[in-house]
Amino acid sequence: MPEALTCLFLLSTGDDQYLPAVKSYFDGFPKEVEKIGDHTWNNGYNGIACAEYYLRTGDRSVLPILQYYCDDAKRRQKFGCGWIHWGDGVHPRYVSGGLMNPAGAQVLTTLLLAKECGLNVDEKTLLGSLRYFYRFAGKGTVPYGDHRGEGGLGSNGKDGMIAAAMQIACGSSGDVTIYQKARDYLAMSMMTSYPGLVVGHADLGRGDAGV
Repeated sequence: MPEALTCLFLLSTGDDQYLPAVKSYFDGFPKEVEKIGDHTWNNGYNGIACAEYYLRTGDRSVLPILQYYCDDAKRRQKFGCGWIHWGDGVHPRYVSGGLMNPAGAQVLTTLLLAKECGLNVDEKTLLGSLRYFYRFAGKGTVPYGDHRGEGGLGSNGKDGMIAAAMQIACGSSGDVTIYQKARDYLAMSMMTSYPGLVVGHADLGRGDAGV
């Protein structure tokens, strides 16, 4: 994840001098792509970086990596809608339904970008996830698992993750779509909740928003 986020930052600068560094990162991936693994957090963020790099450069050498992420997403999707931390086992008592939406959100974005790249994205997998995450818009927050929104706004960043996915789902149409409405709602949730955003067990304050 840290390397993927670094690549996304470098790509976001728009400066071509950083493209070789991003290429070098993906050149270091296993040639046998199945060895990349099934870690949802890593695969989601790396998939986004990989797709953004291809869309920026047209470098087809990274497409097998991106296709692997799409295939892995299809293989490991649970209940036709989401993903867990990693691997195949699902524990329904780990948050309601056992899903891990902060990780799965990035897989959805990877699938949407991969489709834009022209790759073979399973429609059932993509639409199942898109429908699943869309249903939270306007109902509080995007929760951690397959249950109702958890109240408040921002949702420790998950609303922003899905706002970004909905932006991609909007496509280039000038018409107001349901995805645009979902994007706008979730984006506003993120903006208005910024002062209290750091409220997760993985932050430095262990849930203390004042840190």
